[in-house]
Amino acid sequence: MVVARDSFVKEFKKKTPQWDKKKRLEEIRNVPEVDEGALADKIAGSYGVIKKCRPDIMCVGHDQSALEEDLKKRMASGKIRALPIIRLPRYNREKNGHEN
Repeated sequence: MVVARDSFVKEFKKKTPQWDKKKRLEEIRNVPEVDEGALADKIAGSYGVIKKCRPDIMCVGHDQSALEEDLKKRMASGKIRALPIIRLPRYNREKNGHEN
């Protein structure tokens, strides 16, 4: 799983992440279903991390339409290998037992 850099969150979501990238990466790596956790590329849209980690599927957040479209274009052009893309539902803090 790829964790966005703090600068990306600030730029694209216009907010400061609740946890810094190191803490988010640590949390992701502790999820049993996650085989590998990595930090996103320093240059947005370079997709080096996809080439390096070779995931089986791509999951994008509910608010990442632009990313999903860019991934599809790059896959169609052969710049990155074709993978299934899954759109994740919005995270529900109350449903998932987190108050913060």
